[in-house]
Amino acid sequence: MSGFVSVWAVGSGFARAVAARCRGAAPVRVVGEVLLVAFGGAVCGVLAAAVGVRSVGGWVVRRGLVPGGFTVPVVAGPLVIAAGVGVAVAVAGACVAAVRGVAGLKWLRLGRLLAGVVLLAVAAAVPVLLAVRPEPLLRQTLLGEPRNLSVWLLMWELLVIGTVVVIARPSARRAVVFSSATPAFLVVALAGSVVGSAVVFAEARDGQTRAVLRAEYVVETDGPDGLPPDEVVEGLRELGGARGGLHTTTVAGTRLSALGKRGDGRGGPVTEATAVDGDITRAWDLPVEAGSLAELKGPGTVAVSTRLAKARHWRVGDRLPVRLADGTATGLRVVAVVRTPLVLSEVLVPQAVVADHDRSMRATASYISHDSNSFVSVLYGMEEHGESGAGGVRMMSADEWTGGSGSPRNRYLWTALVVLLGPAVLSALIAVVTTTAGLSVRKAVLVMSVAAASGTFVTFVTQTVTAWLCNRWVDGAAVPVVRGVPWSVTVPTAVACVLLALLASFVAARLSGRGREGETALPGQ
Repeated sequence: MSGFVSVWAVGSGFARAVAARCRGAAPVRVVGEVLLVAFGGAVCGVLAAAVGVRSVGGWVVRRGLVPGGFTVPVVAGPLVIAAGVGVAVAVAGACVAAVRGVAGLKWLRLGRLLAGVVLLAVAAAVPVLLAVRPEPLLRQTLLGEPRNLSVWLLMWELLVIGTVVVIARPSARRAVVFSSATPAFLVVALAGSVVGSAVVFAEARDGQTRAVLRAEYVVETDGPDGLPPDEVVEGLRELGGARGGLHTTTVAGTRLSALGKRGDGRGGPVTEATAVDGDITRAWDLPVEAGSLAELKGPGTVAVSTRLAKARHWRVGDRLPVRLADGTATGLRVVAVVRTPLVLSEVLVPQAVVADHDRSMRATASYISHDSNSFVSVLYGMEEHGESGAGGVRMMSADEWTGGSGSPRNRYLWTALVVLLGPAVLSALIAVVTTTAGLSVRKAVLVMSVAAASGTFVTFVTQTVTAWLCNRWVDGAAVPVVRGVPWSVTVPTAVACVLLALLASFVAARLSGRGREGETALPGQ
């Protein structure tokens, strides 16, 4: 995300500055000045990152995105890479603008046209690929997993936005105005598309979960450290034994390597698995394609998703070699092929299989099948549904858990989006200021308005395609294909761009003493 923004925002900003002042100046000198300025900016950015990274780390800890005690180390590698990319992009943008402004070479236009055609073809092919889901894609451990559809969607959205920028890029005559519009377009399109697709994906996930969840209540951790097993799981079991009719199914995440790989299994891909403690059929009504989930108990059994079974040609009764988290080699017999929801992994194993081999495993949720909320609330000091209890534990009804904005899953999603979008949007907003400082107030408003409208339209397109793909990837999802634009995101970002552009153009005009039409023109403009 940050790399993408640096390519268009930083490159566009430097290209605009060079194009506006390259008349009569030697391209080598102009590029040399850009290199000096970019290097100084990169040094300042590295220093700011080294200081600010700890504040960001503390913020994500307080938001519960990572376990307590987590710290972000200052590592030289990413800082050097980021600085190098920033300088390289700035110099590249300056070189293109300088050569175009001085020589006006036609091959630059042809290269841009060819790049636009290629990007457009790839952007059109990606949704088709995701909709068809060919077998090579299904075989990919990470890319083919439905839970990772959001990663594909982010890549596709960046590709679409980049395609629009390349195809819409005008000739040298309009380069200054276009370069001023690019950062604002990025802000609106990125924020709207990424947030909008996240909302659609969460809606598909929650709809799917509601369709197959049998449990009446869900006890879930209110942080990333996992449920305290001694205080919650054992306590729920005791309550169930005392009152009768209370069934609990607890799940935890674990990692398996080289699942189904022949030979010694070393170096095989890592597969995320869900360890189940209890009867999963009482918590979930999972569609079974073959076999029986009732046999998922005791050592040596495993249930796999229909995607994995199809991609790897597994059948019920097959014995799959595997290495557990501590490296222990064993074998698991496939007892069921099921359609797993997004909130569970595509591999389900009894907790007895992995309990002694994964010391870091912590329970993540416990599903309760009994109308006993009042008793559980008293037991753990929870006053109402959704209130935090002992050990950072929350109890919610099934309806709350599958659709409430206060669900830990949704709160983690929004925190992750802020971490993902924050630096990129901030960089683009800074570029809005730097690229509109030479425009008149009237032209700045016009440019920002067109950019915001274009970004909103791109958001609508990505929203619609995202909903369509979610309906095809997520079993049980019923997301309306025609989606509204997330106005709560696009409107504030558009307003922020307009206000910043107005401020920048007004201040620049006042400081320079030029009138309202005091822009520097390109050669021949």
